[in-house]
Amino acid sequence: MSWSLLCVALYLSWCCGAVAATLETRYYDVQLYPEFDMYTAIERLRDVPVARYELLNETPQGPRDIFAGMLDAVYLHACETLDIHMTSFRIRLEVLPDAAAVGQAVERFLGFVRQTPSFYHRDTNTIYISGADLRSGILAHETGHAVINHYFVVPPPEKMQEVLCGYVEYSLMRDSVKE
Repeated sequence: MSWSLLCVALYLSWCCGAVAATLETRYYDVQLYPEFDMYTAIERLRDVPVARYELLNETPQGPRDIFAGMLDAVYLHACETLDIHMTSFRIRLEVLPDAAAVGQAVERFLGFVRQTPSFYHRDTNTIYISGADLRSGILAHETGHAVINHYFVVPPPEKMQEVLCGYVEYSLMRDSVKE
């Protein structure tokens, strides 16, 4: 009897959005907060040059496929811009509700308080990003950090990384205007 109640409770929590969703793309393992709106995210990432990387050759089966293709295009753009190509590299991406939640992750891992829309944590190979602030440029910037930190044996100094990741972000915005 209790097993059936547990199944019903899990089903209802899933239907009501109480369970976080996961998504696996070619380059990201994504954890989405329960109320994540895939359609809004796709709209916010509309400037990602997906066609350039031929990721949607097959007809997408729905918003999850479109979103996955957009994420992978950001990864490929970051690698192309940095001229660092790691085809089997995977990044963990945690989409949190807002900058305050990202700030809590910063405090948990770095030990100080800072409200920010995103950050990359090298030790866990995880990008933490605010769903409310999700934009292609921010994701490209943080993906740049992930790629740089895993390509170089000794990662470049923080200021150099910021310059390189700023360029990745800029180049994505520049290329999206051209297409």
